Amino acid sequence: MLTLGYQSTSLTEYEVRHLATHLTQGKMGTALHNLLGSYAPERCNLWFGVKESFGDTIGFLADVQLAWTLAEDGFCPDGRSARAKPSHCRVATLL
Repeated sequence: MLTLGYQSTSLTEYEVRHLATHLTQGKMGTALHNLLGSYAPERCNLWFGVKESFGDTIGFLADVQLAWTLAEDGFCPDGRSARAKPSHCRVATLL
């Protein structure tokens, strides 16, 4: 079970392994950044916990790499068109 904000959902192994790629390919960069930037009350990264529970810790790093690549391409979660240095900083804090 994954809870992001007010939504809870159960994910299949396929969804856990490929969600970030689908978000990236679907031009849903904000959703990817929100997914990677969600934390539990005990300050644990939720997406890392989900990936780890499926034995896909390396996949979490690949998801972070996708977000980094989006930032390099100029994506900014708040929609600004400036070169994405704030996005780089946000993604870097995930590591």
